[in-house]
Amino acid sequence: MFLNRFFARVSLILLFSLGACVNASSIADEPLRSGHQSTFTAPYEKVTDAAIASLHKLDVSITQVTKRDDGTVILLSKHPGAFSWGEVGRVFVEKPNGPDTTVYAIMELRSTSTNARGFSGHLFTHMKDALEK
Repeated sequence: MFLNRFFARVSLILLFSLGACVNASSIADEPLRSGHQSTFTAPYEKVTDAAIASLHKLDVSITQVTKRDDGTVILLSKHPGAFSWGEVGRVFVEKPNGPDTTVYAIMELRSTSTNARGFSGHLFTHMKDALEK
């Protein structure tokens, strides 16, 4: 009985310590223009709306949206699953000086700080489809 409780506690400590390696504040501190980027020939407001709508399709939770003078910052997270400790990410829609709007996306696995493969590609594909409608 004692050993079961001991192992349960150790497991919880390991779970929380691994899950805390990368968190929302660490991803928010990354340079805004980090990660993968894609440029869309569409107005800033329309691209921002497409980014938010596309994120809802990607099984992530939007945790914060901040409008700034230079663009919109969207923080997001994905809950732990069978093969992941969870992920945190950020999308930055930069206000353009011309007709094109650039979007930067970064998503990292909580346990390793490695970029979650495919996230930005899926996001940009959904955004392109939304903007073509």
